[in-house]
Amino acid sequence: MKTKKSKTFRFACGLFILCLLTTCVLGTTLAKYTTSGSASDQARVAKWGVSLTIQADQALKSEYTDTNNAITVKSSSTDSKIVAPGTSGKTTFAISGTPEVSTHIDVTLSGAEDVYLKADTYSDDTTIGEFTLENDYYPVVWTLKQTKDEHGDKTVNGVVPTLKTGKLSDIAYFLQTYTNSADYAPNTNLAAEFELSWEWAIETGADDDEKALHNKCDTYLGNLMVKHIDDTAGENHWKGANYCLKVGYTLSITVTQVD
Repeated sequence: MKTKKSKTFRFACGLFILCLLTTCVLGTTLAKYTTSGSASDQARVAKWGVSLTIQADQALKSEYTDTNNAITVKSSSTDSKIVAPGTSGKTTFAISGTPEVSTHIDVTLSGAEDVYLKADTYSDDTTIGEFTLENDYYPVVWTLKQTKDEHGDKTVNGVVPTLKTGKLSDIAYFLQTYTNSADYAPNTNLAAEFELSWEWAIETGADDDEKALHNKCDTYLGNLMVKHIDDTAGENHWKGANYCLKVGYTLSITVTQVD
């Protein structure tokens, strides 16, 4: 009887061990085929960092001094800027930055007004009498220069090359065409600095006759200002059919991302 129980016990143990082995085999077989995958990505914001510097209220002033700091021209009103023979001025504007996107630059000179006398015959009640202009007279001459670029100072042999000179309207048109195709690839150093200057020379002309004529023009413009200074008719009181007694502009710079 004891032997039969021993055999039964050994038989049960054998079945248990066989079950465990079968389970291991099945477990290994079921886990053999495995598919897995993973992915990750990250990015930062592209750099912009474009800066603009425009000097405000620098080119035109209410008073001007000579090299000895003696006042040569001074407005009778501190809130009124003036220009006159023998005066000059300048302003600067600059762009900087190396954006990581494509960019377009627009530099616009709008509302340009020039002092002028149109070709005509003039006379007043002063000692200048009557005189005739064969060509339009623009006494204030403007000059645009690029003083720096991404390589630094653009001075060549001590001189900064001139981009354009003439009337304000000439400068405005030049800037429009100069920046019309100003598209830049990503990571382009946009560094650039410009100088816009003007001068009303104390005397201009190719010979004595032309100098005398231009002196009469300057005097005539000054006398017209006396007549109009107290006029309150609005903006048009600075202008007539053949003259303008005002100079001014609005300079704007826009840098935008392009596709």
